[in-house]
Amino acid sequence: MKKVAHSYQKKRVKTIWALTFVLCHNTLSMKHTSIILTLLIVITSNWSQGQKDTSRMIDSLRQVISQSPEDSNKVSLMIQLATYCSYVDSHEAIKVMDEGILLSEKLQYHRGIRACHGMKGMLLSSLGEYKQSVAELELSLQLAIEANDQLDAGRAGGVLGSIMHQQGRYPEALDYNFKALKSFELVKDSISIAASLSNIGAIYQELENYEEALNWLYKAKAIEEKLGLHEYLGNTLSNIGSCLSNLGKNEEALQQYEESYKIFVRIEDTYAQAELLVNISTILIEKKEYSKAHQNYLEALRLAKQDDAKNTIAACHFALADELYTIVTSATSEEVQEITSLDNNQTLLLALAHADSSLSFNQELDNLSGLMKSYRCKSKILEKLGRMDEALKAHQEYSAFKDSIFHIEKDKKIAQTSMQYEFDKKTAAAEAEQQKKDIREKNIRNSIIIGLLATLVFLIVVLIQRNRISKEKKRSEELLLNILPEEVAEELKSKGEADAVLIDHVTVLFTDFKGFTAISANMSPKELVKDLHDCFSAFDRIMEKHGMEKIKTIGDAYMAAGGLPTPNKTHAEDAVKAANEMIAFIEEGKRKKIAQQLPYFEIRIGIHTGPVVAGIVGVKKFQYDIWGDTVNTAARMESSGEPGKVNISETTYALVKDQFQCVARGRIAAKGKGEMEMYFVEGSKSTTNG
Repeated sequence: MKKVAHSYQKKRVKTIWALTFVLCHNTLSMKHTSIILTLLIVITSNWSQGQKDTSRMIDSLRQVISQSPEDSNKVSLMIQLATYCSYVDSHEAIKVMDEGILLSEKLQYHRGIRACHGMKGMLLSSLGEYKQSVAELELSLQLAIEANDQLDAGRAGGVLGSIMHQQGRYPEALDYNFKALKSFELVKDSISIAASLSNIGAIYQELENYEEALNWLYKAKAIEEKLGLHEYLGNTLSNIGSCLSNLGKNEEALQQYEESYKIFVRIEDTYAQAELLVNISTILIEKKEYSKAHQNYLEALRLAKQDDAKNTIAACHFALADELYTIVTSATSEEVQEITSLDNNQTLLLALAHADSSLSFNQELDNLSGLMKSYRCKSKILEKLGRMDEALKAHQEYSAFKDSIFHIEKDKKIAQTSMQYEFDKKTAAAEAEQQKKDIREKNIRNSIIIGLLATLVFLIVVLIQRNRISKEKKRSEELLLNILPEEVAEELKSKGEADAVLIDHVTVLFTDFKGFTAISANMSPKELVKDLHDCFSAFDRIMEKHGMEKIKTIGDAYMAAGGLPTPNKTHAEDAVKAANEMIAFIEEGKRKKIAQQLPYFEIRIGIHTGPVVAGIVGVKKFQYDIWGDTVNTAARMESSGEPGKVNISETTYALVKDQFQCVARGRIAAKGKGEMEMYFVEGSKSTTNG
């Protein structure tokens, strides 16, 4: 089961957003400033004590507002009143913001107009009124852009990104968050930068691109730890744990969850505690600790209902449905009776009720991802109950939502959104560098003129300098060709950027060393790095020999692809030949290590063929990379294989079956993919026949 991903847009963050707006962007009288500062202190200190002073503060604010002249200070106080009202009655808070909008328009106070629309949008979002919320926030965003207010534009864009995330509209969510991140970087708002980085990571997590998600989440974690942003850090640690769990690193994931849970217990965030209990329980299910997991799910649902957190309520109902189905299909009848006090059939009916509840909430929230998962779960339960017609209908609904979310064009758009952010940063840096270069060149020209008139020696110095620049340029081009394919490097040099490309037929190869962590514990760092260097250097030579493109290494994993950047028809055969040579190299090394009584490596290799989006990302260090479901599937081929074996998918098998002797393994369960046909490559047919 995929773990719940946290987002930063919680009610408490919303409150800080509103208060920060007033304190940072308005000049108040000393009387009003004192009131606002007092409110901020009370809010931040009383979050852990509930809402006992809320009514008193609302009454105090209303009294101050009634005595205030109609100016920008009054608008700021109305935003504070709406913030406090939101803890009691969000509908009343929205009315206050409508009054704030009217007053701001009357005063032609543009900052107040966009702030009130933004606050109203967040209030509507907390009520699940996403359509109206998006309209208000987009208006606030547009007004901020027109005013060239990067801070307000980033805030509105960040909240819009979170709403798109909650609805499963991931390309739009990424687009809004990357734009928000760019705005926050321009104004150097570290807290908001951390929030955007973490939200981007959470979206990649939903897309099951866990390595990319961790890349962004660790960046956020570094800022949060430095600034002491404990609540933010709790969200990020939870998401890191989810990614690690989905990558099969459950013990590391539990450590992250436990640290996150401690933070949320300390600040009494029941919303986040509920989400964490769901995530922790998914690991307990994998460990077959069903009873403890079931109690956690029930407690999570109670906490979510207490906080009226509709997204988490929907997630809890789904988790319970999936867990009950898993118990019935994996545990004994006695264990089912002990956990649920029901027989198998009654437990399945209870699971079906939870699935329907999850669907109901997700339909209300217009959550495409939640609907997809709930329909899939419902289909499985109905099939187990023998209600095949209903199961088929639910599966068709699941397939429709899956196609909507994971369509290849959306994969391409998502990849291009990320790359666009990186390219924009690179372009801005290049423009700044060009301005410096223009100034330098102008100074050089003036210096040459002075030098020609003054002394021949200066001319010699200039010629030497030019020669040095020429050598550096040549060296830079050589380095560029060493890290990028020649076609991509040429495009980058000619256009200043390289477009992401969709390639329909590519074969992706993944390797991983068995028991690497255990082996590395018995080796010195120097020995470990040397062995890895020897292996990866040999792999590089093998890739070059067979026309494969090395993509990257991730720890002890090695990734390469055939059929790109220039498509060809032999990519599948090239990949299998290369894999066989890699196996042979590792086996030879193993024999030598055994003879010397030294630790040795064993390797698994997985191969899959399909479409990918290819391009480059990065500003300081370019990296040619590929994205898409094909990459995830190739990784599953590797993790589902065996040491010393080349495990290929059904798609790759269809392309190489005439050249290689393969053994069918049948349908094997692959994490996150269900059951898939897999084959072991035994050798070349020409070799086996000879």
